[in-house]
Amino acid sequence: MGGHPRRRAAGRPRPRRARPRRAARRTRGRTHAAAADGRHRHGRLRDPGRGRSPMNPSPSTRSTTGAATRDDIVWNLAEHAVSYPAFTEHPGIRAEFVRSLHKRTRLWEPLLSLLAAEFDHRPSEASARVLSGWFTMVHLSAPIDQLVDRDPMSDHWRRLGGAGAIELVLALKDQVFRAPLLALDPGTDPGTAHAVTRATVELGSACLTASIGEYLDVVGYSELRSEPPFPAQAAARVALFYEQLVGWKSSVIYECLLRCAALTMEAPAPAVDALAAFGHHIGFAVQVLDDAGGVWGGGDDLEKEPVKVTSPLAYALTVDHPQRDELVDLLHTPAARRDVKRTREILDDIQARAFLEFLIRDRISLAVGALTDVLPGLVAPLERWADAYFRRTSQAPR
Repeated sequence: MGGHPRRRAAGRPRPRRARPRRAARRTRGRTHAAAADGRHRHGRLRDPGRGRSPMNPSPSTRSTTGAATRDDIVWNLAEHAVSYPAFTEHPGIRAEFVRSLHKRTRLWEPLLSLLAAEFDHRPSEASARVLSGWFTMVHLSAPIDQLVDRDPMSDHWRRLGGAGAIELVLALKDQVFRAPLLALDPGTDPGTAHAVTRATVELGSACLTASIGEYLDVVGYSELRSEPPFPAQAAARVALFYEQLVGWKSSVIYECLLRCAALTMEAPAPAVDALAAFGHHIGFAVQVLDDAGGVWGGGDDLEKEPVKVTSPLAYALTVDHPQRDELVDLLHTPAARRDVKRTREILDDIQARAFLEFLIRDRISLAVGALTDVLPGLVAPLERWADAYFRRTSQAPR
């Protein structure tokens, strides 16, 4: 598969005190609107710029089943993700992808290694093509987002222009879907070939979901556009639509990643479903974390024209509080005259950041809870992985 040097074992992690089972009162997932009665518990959302970097599981880490995490697995997903022929004529864009995908894949490769150890899987060219294809496909949303939001683009993408960028994105997506099946050896075991085929179908599902999100971005579904006076109820409707749609989109995309991984590793059907549920909840939490970064982590979401609703604003617009009308007016003020400092102060006053932390922790709990009955040996290591992932630095993309 190529070659990063193997990491030396760092020793076993310190044993953690067993925690009591969480109460059964949890729902399938909290929403922003569900907090309107103010009875959620407040935590503190760690400033993305001050968080700890994720800790890769040590090769000597053991699951609760006693099985050691294998240290002979090298994924090299970032290299696979930029090996498609369409990149040949665009070395500058390929180099950009390599840098970004190294950050992205290093967060997920420890999780994939835990799964490979659980299901006794050794990465093949075909399975690596499925998983790296997911990262390529997700990353291809970035230039589309930049075009839609009229955000600064790199010189390489800007020289392509809008039509050229879309043409390259479509060519890459086509090659992503072909690569896993082309990588199968003619003598591949039929069961393995079937598993890779099913995973490739799931990869197509993730791409379709991402494309739906891109289309809705193009038509401005989450933009706050109206004529004065600006009713808070209208803004709240946009916020609820954002929450339902974007929460669904991100959840399904990450659900597909975990399902793809489980299928290529030929996991039993109950394990596939459990890991898909894990990915569903993690995907929602990833979206919330990214949205938090757009307000408190150096992003410019509050400075855009027009403003687009994200998770902090969805919470602030759907919860009843005395500053909501003022917030609605601020968000509809042209960017050149908008008081961004005051907008952020209102979000802080109503503890929007604390609520997002609550959402993330709740989704992690639901994610690991989905594994309890089917994959109890993965509950503790995947909870540690999730804790590390959501304490990553602001430079690490989702």
